[in-house]
Amino acid sequence: KTGFNERVFSPLYWKEKYRNTRMLELIQFQNKAEEENQKNNQFKEKLDRNSLKYLIKKNYYLFVRNLINKLSNPAYVLISLLASPMLGFLISFILRFVNPEESSDYNLYHNPNIVLFIFISIIVFIFLGMAGSVNDIISEKRILNRERKINVYLHEFYSAKFTYLSLLTLLQASLYLAVSMPVLQIKGMFPAYLLYLFLSGLTGVSTGLLLSSFFKDRDSATNLMPYLLIPQILFAGAVISFSELNHTVKINHQRSVPEFCDIISSRWLFEGLAVAQVEENYWDKNVNRLSNKAKESCSYQQKTQLYSEMNQFTKTHPRKEYQSNKLNQWVFLQNGKADNTGTYQFMSAHRNILDQKIKVHRFNAWISLLIILLLNGTALVSLKLKSEKQ
Repeated sequence: KTGFNERVFSPLYWKEKYRNTRMLELIQFQNKAEEENQKNNQFKEKLDRNSLKYLIKKNYYLFVRNLINKLSNPAYVLISLLASPMLGFLISFILRFVNPEESSDYNLYHNPNIVLFIFISIIVFIFLGMAGSVNDIISEKRILNRERKINVYLHEFYSAKFTYLSLLTLLQASLYLAVSMPVLQIKGMFPAYLLYLFLSGLTGVSTGLLLSSFFKDRDSATNLMPYLLIPQILFAGAVISFSELNHTVKINHQRSVPEFCDIISSRWLFEGLAVAQVEENYWDKNVNRLSNKAKESCSYQQKTQLYSEMNQFTKTHPRKEYQSNKLNQWVFLQNGKADNTGTYQFMSAHRNILDQKIKVHRFNAWISLLIILLLNGTALVSLKLKSEKQ
């Protein structure tokens, strides 16, 4: 036993113990501070990566990389740029029909092949889009797997490809129309034709990317292309009339278009562009605009001036240079059927949606865009499911 005056531990022991305890607390404090700093840095880095500026920059570099990869193949560039104008000239030249009974010179109004030109152009661009994208994801599966390790997400990889292919489609459509429209003397319709051929190309691109996301080898994806393209040809409403199809394929026999044809993109694209040629051509657009202004005007003087402008316009711009007789008759007939039956008819100019009268060429453009979004969404889901299995 020790007395009260004796120490159990020496002062040196307590000094060492105090110093060791303080050192341990200091180390723990420093480690905790470092962990908090690391967490803050990770959080800031995550915020930076999710910032709009960072995402735009990353997508830009992915797009540039994809562009450089394509430009490194001269044969691909040459075919991509020359195919559409060559096809445009070939198709328009073959379809430039002159009816000697009507006129010795070519005239758009008397050319019955404008319907075929619209239909063939849409099918051509669906095919070009599909052919240009069907192997894009398959050929870069290794790159995709490698880039996922450096925080390149599937949707970013996919959007870079889709952006490049969309710009290529827009360029191809512009070149195609720059050659074909002067040959057929289609005037004042460049924006409408460009929009619908661009949508046709995007439909093909989206379908090709969907095939590329489903299959592991090129042969399987390429071999399936004709089976997806043939329905686009048969059920667009140009080759086979919907009224001549077997009535048992319709669920609602009052419909002018069978229900299964509504999933065919070319059916919306063909009808939309054909109706736009009738309703939105340069002559009708200006005459209708001046006529509506004259009807709405309350001033007699202004009405007289507007009607005078309209008469002057019709004299300087002959109607037959802007219209197609065959398309006009087709749309006029379907408009009559729609008015008599009170239901929508294929190739009529308007349709009623929720008691609202909507122009068919605008409605069809939105439906085509919706189909494109669904195809791309399905392709992304397919890629996501495949990546989770790996």
